[in-house]
Amino acid sequence: MVDTQEVKSSEQLLRNRYPDNTLTVEYNEPTPLDVGDVDLGTVLLTPTSGTKIRILGYYITTEAGGGYVRLSFATTGNTIGTLWADADATSSSTYVPVNIVGAIDEVITLYSQMASGVNYFISVNYQELI
Repeated sequence: MVDTQEVKSSEQLLRNRYPDNTLTVEYNEPTPLDVGDVDLGTVLLTPTSGTKIRILGYYITTEAGGGYVRLSFATTGNTIGTLWADADATSSSTYVPVNIVGAIDEVITLYSQMASGVNYFISVNYQELI
């Protein structure tokens, strides 16, 4: 199970350290895809029309014992980051600082492949650029 106290502490730490925009979401994995299905991703963040999103960092944690959670730009397909779940321990990344800029009007998508009913938490620190 995702430790909600740890999540709240991590979220507050991110907001204090990185005062730009921070998106925080928690998801529950729906029914996994069948082999051969194409995962089109879930739109996580959409920029204001005519702007770009700059990702300054991200944090991902999950209770899953296997699978992955990936953040990427939808149009270019550029990966922002991926957390591979570990069967031997609770899977958690630390805050990962990056500096990645998407194209104009390019959305951030979330891809995941884990067991049904698994929870995961994502926090993304970003700026919108003109």
